[in-house]
Amino acid sequence: MAAFTNSLRAGSHVLRLGSDSEARLAFRVQLQDVWETVGVEAPADMPIRVIKERVIEAVLPATEEPEEYLIKLGGWEVLDENLSVAASGATHGSTFLISGRRRRPVR
Repeated sequence: MAAFTNSLRAGSHVLRLGSDSEARLAFRVQLQDVWETVGVEAPADMPIRVIKERVIEAVLPATEEPEEYLIKLGGWEVLDENLSVAASGATHGSTFLISGRRRRPVR
């Protein structure tokens, strides 16, 4: 089921983090500002901060300050980004949402 869930609306690019010998969780990260979804495979003990930085770096390379973005899981902001993916409650097939910390005016 997780493989099917992760294939929905995800691009062909999968961001693999950590070493090849580590067990990984497969999940999606959506960037709200650009409507881009990235499949991610990362170790369960990797900090969420690292995942957020790598995804922003891959999709928005001109962004200099990842602190200007927040990350949510299940609609709730992850307040401690030093938590591991597993400690945040994410499982195979979960979806994180990255959005701007401040609202932008619509023009």
